[in-house]
Amino acid sequence: MILETTLTRHEAMSKFREQHRITKPVVYLKQLDKRMIYRMGKNDTTRITRLRHHEDSRPMKSVNKRTGIETSKRNEIITFKEKDELYVLEKSGGVSLFDAMSPKLKMGKNDCWYYVPKNVVIPEGILIAKDVEPDAHGHFHYAFQPAYSMKISEFTDKLSEIGTQMRKV
Repeated sequence: MILETTLTRHEAMSKFREQHRITKPVVYLKQLDKRMIYRMGKNDTTRITRLRHHEDSRPMKSVNKRTGIETSKRNEIITFKEKDELYVLEKSGGVSLFDAMSPKLKMGKNDCWYYVPKNVVIPEGILIAKDVEPDAHGHFHYAFQPAYSMKISEFTDKLSEIGTQMRKV
């Protein structure tokens, strides 16, 4: 869905440069450097193609059921419109994964962990971004990101290819 507020390519690049100043540095890999990496999904899906972006119809706020505090959710990718198509800006974010089953992610009733094996075949056009520094728990964050700007449908198709190689823990 393209909205009136959808960015142009130029606006998307400006937003990326602004965000890039405050994000953690990453290195880009062609293959995994760990035996496996993990992603939280649901019992029936890896959720690897579930991307939060500006045009997403899901709520951009969530409420903590225990405290009642409302928090904003951030977009995982930067999108822009070109010729009435929705594109993902290259290296602007992607699908999060971790080198361990992260204790900072709270598991719901139907949540489960999936792993991506080291020998996963990464489709052409997908990069593996790895944070240079570990988090407070000593774990590294990874993301599957687009290597070049591509249609969002192409990006999700490539992520689906990876999803077929993922296994439930």
